[in-house]
Amino acid sequence: MEEKKDNTVEPTAAKPPTNGKAIAALVLGIASLVFLFIFLFISPILGIIGIVIGSQARRETAAAPETGRTMATAGFVCSIVGTALSVLFVIIAVIIGAAIVGSLAGGL
Repeated sequence: MEEKKDNTVEPTAAKPPTNGKAIAALVLGIASLVFLFIFLFISPILGIIGIVIGSQARRETAAAPETGRTMATAGFVCSIVGTALSVLFVIIAVIIGAAIVGSLAGGL
């Protein structure tokens, strides 16, 4: 509401609501990146859920007068990065583990 010089108030248009799935996608995307360094096996689960919800939110915000498309895109991208990095770290951990077990078994 804007106040004029004669102390009358002029109504302004209401802002459209933010899509809830966009917020959830952003939270899940950030959580997948944080859990990447804390609990490696939880990160891809959060990332996959974030990818699904983020794509739904992007579709919904394109078709409806809701805000949050940028937030949905950021969550979608963070989820993809978190999932990809966690899968990469798991592959590296398995390779290193196999090399250690192989070197221990070869020495016997």
